[in-house]
Amino acid sequence: MIDLYEQISSAPDEKTRARLIVEAIEHVERRFPAVNDLATNTSLKETELRLVKEIELLRGETRQIEANLRKDIEQWRGETKQMEGNLHKQIEQLRGETKQIEANLHKEIEQLRGETKQIEANLHKEIEQLRGETKQMEGNLYKEIEQLRGETKQIEANLRKDIEQWRGDVQRDIEQLRGELHKETALIRADMAHQKVEIIKWTLGALLAQTALILGGIRFILG
Repeated sequence: MIDLYEQISSAPDEKTRARLIVEAIEHVERRFPAVNDLATNTSLKETELRLVKEIELLRGETRQIEANLRKDIEQWRGETKQMEGNLHKQIEQLRGETKQIEANLHKEIEQLRGETKQIEANLHKEIEQLRGETKQMEGNLYKEIEQLRGETKQIEANLRKDIEQWRGDVQRDIEQLRGELHKETALIRADMAHQKVEIIKWTLGALLAQTALILGGIRFILG
């Protein structure tokens, strides 16, 4: 009976429970011999009474089992409803929390969008400012370059002027040096010519003296 009760308790539906009860009754009926095998009417009556008693007992147990099962089913239904209610409550709570989270996220997203737009506007402003400063720097650089070009041209003109002046001075110095060289050369040539005459005169005097000596000797010898 305990096994039958456990089987009926763990049955998944009412149809299975009914089938288990019918099988149990049939099993009880099969435990007793057929009416044809009874020897006397007394045995038949005793058997019938015993069967009726056991059937009634089984019916009572079946009713008790059914009542217990219905009680368990109702308890399970109540627990299931309670669980379902708790789940619905938790689901609604989660939905509310999800909506709150979603609202907070939307709020943060909008705030980030505003901050991003502000940052973008500031960046555009800084870029425009940098562009203006860059143009100003470029203008200043061009101005300085033009000024340097003018100064370079002026320096070049001054250098050319100085070079031409140096060339005139050098040419003048060269001409002066040439004149002095010509003068010195003429003086050297005059000195050299005078020295040559003196040398020739001395040489001729010496030769004449020697000749006179030689002639005197010859005369003395011939004399």
